Amino acid sequence: MDIKHKNDEPVQVEIVGEKLFRVEEIAQRACVSESCVRRYLRLGLITPDKREKGCYLLRETSLFRIARIQRLRNDLGINLTGIGVILDLLDRIEDLDRQLSELKFRL
Repeated sequence: MDIKHKNDEPVQVEIVGEKLFRVEEIAQRACVSESCVRRYLRLGLITPDKREKGCYLLRETSLFRIARIQRLRNDLGINLTGIGVILDLLDRIEDLDRQLSELKFRL
């Protein structure tokens, strides 16, 4: 999360207290199998926020990403390689939108 410092430079801030979930919990909440979540992790479609005692821990926001993956795969029939490309492009667009907003704010 970015916030503005007094001199209008963005400062990276970690959201404190946001709960992290194990793969099993994320899979259950997303209504997919654990192996599906592990496959997405292995392919880099989702990224863990932390690794502790051999377990991946993910934020609840991973649920939105998994839902997006499932929608692309099930509704549009896109394979996982194609989904990776699409997600990368969507991430870049979101980053560019964020940068544009920051530039507009500075003007």
